[in-house]
Amino acid sequence: MHIGGDPNKAATKRPIRNAVKEHYDAMRACYAKAVEPGKSETFGVDIRIGREGGGAKISHPRTGLKGEGVVDCLVKAFEAVQFPVPPKRVPTVVSFSIRFSKKKK
Repeated sequence: MHIGGDPNKAATKRPIRNAVKEHYDAMRACYAKAVEPGKSETFGVDIRIGREGGGAKISHPRTGLKGEGVVDCLVKAFEAVQFPVPPKRVPTVVSFSIRFSKKKK
């Protein structure tokens, strides 16, 4: 994760990561729609969080995942995230990636 204009330290990233974490189950359900759901792959987006936090504008999805509706599903999962108010109360852009992989038994 990279936060534009803010320190890229664990304390700054933690609230954003925690907000996304609440939607991991929805994201896993999207991943299950992939053509090869056992294959390790990443999905990344740019997130524009407004000065008041809440829902964000999601753009520039990037992934190697294949399958009908997978990308749209993941974008919708990110759109459902309610983000915290940015520390400086200014719109903030975050580049966020998540890695999917087969669950180890």
